[in-house]
Amino acid sequence: MFFLLAPPGLSGTLQGVALGITFGLGRGIGLVLSSFIYRLSDKRTLFLVIAIFNLVAAVIFSIYFLITRQKTGTKNRKPRNENAREDEKCKEEPLL
Repeated sequence: MFFLLAPPGLSGTLQGVALGITFGLGRGIGLVLSSFIYRLSDKRTLFLVIAIFNLVAAVIFSIYFLITRQKTGTKNRKPRNENAREDEKCKEEPLL
């Protein structure tokens, strides 16, 4: 969406600047902050906190995945007969 804000002919430059700020400045600040947290905290406690955070995130993602799968799972499925017909069509077509 950044390209909509750029003057004509400068959309690539704007995208480069935006990505540079995001990946350069954002990662740099994150690295500095995480190094301070690492130096100030106990290593075992930090590992435990990160492990618990990852476990909670995995559970939330699993619940979200199961909920969205149940809602959209029946809409995207094709009957078995249609799949068999498509396989037969592929066998009949020449591979030129």
